[in-house]
Amino acid sequence: MRIVALARESHKQGRTAFHCGRPKLDDWLARRATQYRKNDLAQTYLLIDDAREPPKVAGFYALSSASIQPDDWPADLRGPRGKNHPLPVILLGQLAVDRGYAGRGYASDLLVDALHRAALVGEQIGTAAVIVDALDQSAVQFYKHHGFQPLPSHPLRLLRPLKSIRDLLEL
Repeated sequence: MRIVALARESHKQGRTAFHCGRPKLDDWLARRATQYRKNDLAQTYLLIDDAREPPKVAGFYALSSASIQPDDWPADLRGPRGKNHPLPVILLGQLAVDRGYAGRGYASDLLVDALHRAALVGEQIGTAAVIVDALDQSAVQFYKHHGFQPLPSHPLRLLRPLKSIRDLLEL
């Protein structure tokens, strides 16, 4: 298994054959990932199973830039942040594993890879945190298990400060 950045036309067959059980995510990978890449809106990373012929997309995630209002931060994380300026964050907009690969820890592997990439970006530009928009309570629990905290005003949006990510990854 390897994780690769989506090129403009890479793994098209594998992307359309991807099925995680959530049509919204399946459709995003099949129809929108390349478009978002072409327009510089998000970069998608694919978990590729090279043991299959042709290679199969086993999972994916997408990263983009975003911002949140300071009041949206959990109270215990607010600290000395500007009150009138949006905070720069990295949005983990999509994360899914194909049904055939579910239950093997690949979702956690993809998340750790995404957090590592976010930490590297954070060394180059101002980034306060990684945020995710969970689809449901099951996804909320997954992200909470990995150190994310729900935002007070948006219970399906969760945040993990970049400092916490660096500590986790020992960077």
